[in-house]
Amino acid sequence: LYAVRGNLSFSNASEHPFYLLVSRLFLWLPGDPGRNVALVSAVFAALAVALAYRVGRQLGVSALAAAVGAGALAVSHGFWLHAVIPEVYTANACFLLAVVSLVLAWSEHGRLWVLACAGLVWLVGLTNHLVLAGAAPALIAFVALSRPHLFLTRRALLIAAGGIVLCAALVAVVPPVSAVAYRIWVGPPGISDYFRLTFPVGPMLRESAYYLMYLAYQFPTVTLPVGILGVYALVRDRPRHAALLLLLVLVNAGVFIHHTAWVSAATAKFVFYISDYAVFALFCAVGAEEVMRLLRTSVSPAM
Repeated sequence: LYAVRGNLSFSNASEHPFYLLVSRLFLWLPGDPGRNVALVSAVFAALAVALAYRVGRQLGVSALAAAVGAGALAVSHGFWLHAVIPEVYTANACFLLAVVSLVLAWSEHGRLWVLACAGLVWLVGLTNHLVLAGAAPALIAFVALSRPHLFLTRRALLIAAGGIVLCAALVAVVPPVSAVAYRIWVGPPGISDYFRLTFPVGPMLRESAYYLMYLAYQFPTVTLPVGILGVYALVRDRPRHAALLLLLVLVNAGVFIHHTAWVSAATAKFVFYISDYAVFALFCAVGAEEVMRLLRTSVSPAM
C-alpha cells in the first residue's frame, strides 16, 4: 500500500523514499503487487550476499572462505526473514556492504573518485533508512587513519569545518530544512531518544544480553565460534580493517542497546541489528580462512 500510494518525500525518520521508489518500479512487473514489492527485498538481499562475498575477498580470504561468510549471512534468520517481506532492512545491509567495499577499494588503490562514490552510496542509503548514519564514525575514522597525510591536514580540516558550518546554517536559516531536521530529530518517530545522556546499567545489561542471544540465534552451530575466531584473526593480521568492522558493529549496537525504553523482549528491535549480522558474516569469512590455514598447518608436517 505504501509503495502504491506512499509519499516519496523525506520529512521524518519513518519515511523510506528510496525503497518506495524502487518498489514502484517493481510494481510494473506482472502479477501480484504484494509479491512484486517483496521481490525488492529479495533482490537487495541477493546483492548484499554477493557484496559480502566481495568484501570477504577484499579482506584477503580465499573464494571458499568468502563463500562461507556470504552463505552465513544468507541463511541467518533475521536476514532471511526480511529477504522475503516488503521491508527496508536487506537494502540497508546492501548499502552498508557496498560502502564498506568501496572504502576498502579506495584504501588499497587511493583513487579519490572511489571514495567519492562511497560517500554518494552512503548518502543514497540514508534515504532508504537513517540507521545507516551510524556507520559514519567508523567510516570517517578508517578513511582518516588510512591516509592521514591527505585528510589530517589543515586544508582538509578547514574544508570539513566549512561543510559542518554550512549544514548548520542551512538547518538554522532555511525554514523547510529546519522543519525536516526538527521532525527527524524530535519525531514522531524521533531519534533524539537514542542519544539521551543517561546510562541505566541494569536495563542496558539486559539489552546487551538480548543482543548476544540474537547474534547466537542468527549464527548457530559452528558459524558463531568461526566468526569470533575471525575477529581475532583480523585484529592480528589487518588491525585497521578489524577496527573498521568492529566500530561499525559497536556504534550501531551501542545506540540501540542504550535505548532501553524500547525493550527487546517480544518486539522486533532485532531488525536494527541486521546490518551487524552482515558485518559479522565478514568475520565468519575471515574465521573460515583461519580454520583452513590451521588445518593446512596441522596436516603439512605429517606429509
